[in-house]
Amino acid sequence: MGLAKTVFILSAILLVDRVGHHPLYLSSLAGVIASLTCLGTTLTIIRRAEPHHAAPWTLLVAITSVFTFVASFSVGLGPITGCYSSEVLPLRLRAHGVSLGVALNRLTNAAVALTFVSLSDAITMGGAFFLYAGFATCMAAFFYFNCPETKGRPLEEIEEMFSHGWRARQQLSFVDKPVYENNPRR
Repeated sequence: MGLAKTVFILSAILLVDRVGHHPLYLSSLAGVIASLTCLGTTLTIIRRAEPHHAAPWTLLVAITSVFTFVASFSVGLGPITGCYSSEVLPLRLRAHGVSLGVALNRLTNAAVALTFVSLSDAITMGGAFFLYAGFATCMAAFFYFNCPETKGRPLEEIEEMFSHGWRARQQLSFVDKPVYENNPRR
């Protein structure tokens, strides 16, 4: 598993400059959503089977889903989250913002780890993975609608883009010409 994770992280490093953050991140989220949904479905099938009589294919699908999750996470969500957050924050806030992002990431990881057993007892193990797939779907929608592509843009342009609010980000993510080019303040 560690070797697969390393291979996919290295492939993300090689792909991010050619493909861009947006497609790589969203395809990573699609793989995460699909693998979590598949894992939730498989675990629900295993749970509903008679004791010790689950079909052998269900175990294979569950294990494959875990590997698919790790690969999908490693190619996009893992490396791009830190990279993207450091690009979109202004220089004067970058160190504090990235530190806060890492701290929130660690707290969220701890919350998932500490609540998984009680959550799976309350809504079944399959239900817990369906819930996580729902969270990943919300993440995909948020990233798609609120986070423009930064590939090929200098940090100054990215900072300018985020300082002008949602309309400027929306227009800049769909056209190559900056919205603020004719800005009298520049």
